[in-house]
This record gives sequence, C-alpha cells and structure tokens, in this order.
Amino acid sequence: MEELRKLLETTPVDEEKVKAQAEELGELQAEAFVDKVLTIAKTRMTLSPEQLERIRKLVASKGGRR
Repeated sequence: MEELRKLLETTPVDEEKVKAQAEELGELQAEAFVDKVLTIAKTRMTLSPEQLERIRKLVASKGGRR
C-alpha cells in the first residue's frame, strides 16, 4: 500500500506501475480473504451444534455480520 501511495505522489504518474502495484495489492487481499474464509470453515467443523448456535446468537446480538 505504501508503494502505491508513493507512486501516486510522483509527477507524472506512471500509470503502468500504478496498475501493476494495484493488481498485486488486489491479489494479496484476495489471498488473505480466502485464507480467512478457509480458517473459519475449518474451525466451524470442529465445533459442536451447541457451540455453533452460541456463536450464531452472539453474532445476532452484536448486530449481525460485519
């Protein structure tokens, strides 16, 4: 993110470098999201139905999902 910010501060802006940096950042964000979802899925498989219900109630009491 810092690299992208620096690229945007240059004059003139090198559009190709900005695009490449933005694509790399997007790929990293996608990988992080997939890792998060897989971790949640694996964790859920280890929980009992009662534990899952407690989590559902807790999430609902906090105003739903973020």
